[in-house]
Amino acid sequence: MRATQLCVILTALVSGSLACSGPDLGPMRVEVIAQVGDTTGPGSIPTWPRVSARHPGGYRIVVPQPGTTGFPPMAFDDGGNFLGELKGPNDGAAGFVQPLFTRLGPDGTIWIFDAAARVLVFDGARRYQRTVALPIAPWDAVVLGDGRIAVSSSSYGAPLPWLLLDRD
Repeated sequence: MRATQLCVILTALVSGSLACSGPDLGPMRVEVIAQVGDTTGPGSIPTWPRVSARHPGGYRIVVPQPGTTGFPPMAFDDGGNFLGELKGPNDGAAGFVQPLFTRLGPDGTIWIFDAAARVLVFDGARRYQRTVALPIAPWDAVVLGDGRIAVSSSSYGAPLPWLLLDRD
């Protein structure tokens, strides 16, 4: 089993630990409120991740905090067991560029939006299908039942709050 610890910072009048297993640095104390799997090795996540809705296949996609390098999206089953990483095509230029968040399509597809203004699409078995270029850097998105994408811009002053795009 692989683990990621979720922590809560509690103020305390007594010294506490500033990390889940770090030194005594009070007056802040970090308490572990949940743990999923191992804290080291494959499947461990050293950041505050974004977690997808539950896929009908019984797993969730975890995207490390945006800006983190070297950590692709990962799949975990309902028991917190690490199922593997999602990998784009072998072409390095077409792989992930700072994955931001995941949305699930109504047909079981997995849509991972990244900082390169695009989305990498995977089937329900987590196999890469295609890459779709977006006209804006995404802040948030919804994959609609007919395959269209409603996406909002991460850029201040974008001309429209949401763009409605066809599936291509």
